[in-house]
Amino acid sequence: MSEAAAGGWFFTVGGQQKGPVSREELDYLAKSGAIHPRNDMVWQEGMEKWMPACEIEGLFERHQPGEAVAEVSQMAATATNPSATDPYAVGDAAGEIPDFQYDATTQWPGVGRGGYIMATMVLPFVGQLAIGFIAALAAGVIGEEGAGWLAIVGMVAIVVVALYAVFQRFPNLGMTRWWVLGLFVPILNWWLSYRCLACPPGYAFHKKLDGIGWVLAVLYWLLVVASLVILVVLIVVMGAALLNPEGWQDIIDQLEVQQAAG
Repeated sequence: MSEAAAGGWFFTVGGQQKGPVSREELDYLAKSGAIHPRNDMVWQEGMEKWMPACEIEGLFERHQPGEAVAEVSQMAATATNPSATDPYAVGDAAGEIPDFQYDATTQWPGVGRGGYIMATMVLPFVGQLAIGFIAALAAGVIGEEGAGWLAIVGMVAIVVVALYAVFQRFPNLGMTRWWVLGLFVPILNWWLSYRCLACPPGYAFHKKLDGIGWVLAVLYWLLVVASLVILVVLIVVMGAALLNPEGWQDIIDQLEVQQAAG
């Protein structure tokens, strides 16, 4: 192992492996925000595998205030913008450290795939049925108005839980929570919804679907394609009706006559 790599620390930024750096440099990078405590990984000689940065003792606990802002900014810029002169780029020690990979034991923050499906699909469906049943029973005790308010409170609770799951889903995928705004952008929201539904934790970095993910992905895109086909058919039908309203009225009248005769 090279002299620079001996005892040095290696880390990842946005899924790219860098290093080696000293522990002091690693502390600076963590303080500057260049290293994410959960999404980025750290390794040093003697460790069996890469570990989330937050699990490295003291890395996000013992920073001292008052460090020079310029020095921290420079360190962050170096870590987030790799180049040929990047002092933290992996050099001749690259073949002597274990291959970086996210495994099933890596803990990601936020709401996982199962929790997202439960909160945004199962809970609204089951919750509405339960609220209707409870409100009907409560109407005899607290009156129709009281039962109505009870139903409203229940629906608000369901919406809050669903929104929280959506907001927390993106960190679990290795994405920032700002991506939630993309759900309001046409076409982009298809791609984001696909990730939220099908992709496993850390997908933004490792880009690998598991077995369940493949099944959900296929079902999702089949549903999207089917919805688009139905939408196109409706547009064509509506356009034809606008262009030839008399003809469509004749068809409707014939269908009504056939229905009445049947």
